[in-house]
Amino acid sequence: MTNLAHALNDLGDRYGDLGRREDALPPFLEAMEIRRSLASANPASLSDLAVTLDSLVEY
Repeated sequence: MTNLAHALNDLGDRYGDLGRREDALPPFLEAMEIRRSLASANPASLSDLAVTLDSLVEY
């Protein structure tokens, strides 16, 4: 799941880089949900959740 969240975050970043903000939102939200779930099970994953939230704020 960690790899999927990372890939979704990257996809959102690429859409954002292309100015496609509406397309960027769904991958960021899915990555956020995955990383939130992982962080609740393992607090060491909170930094990954923070990365996704930071990316989401940028777009």
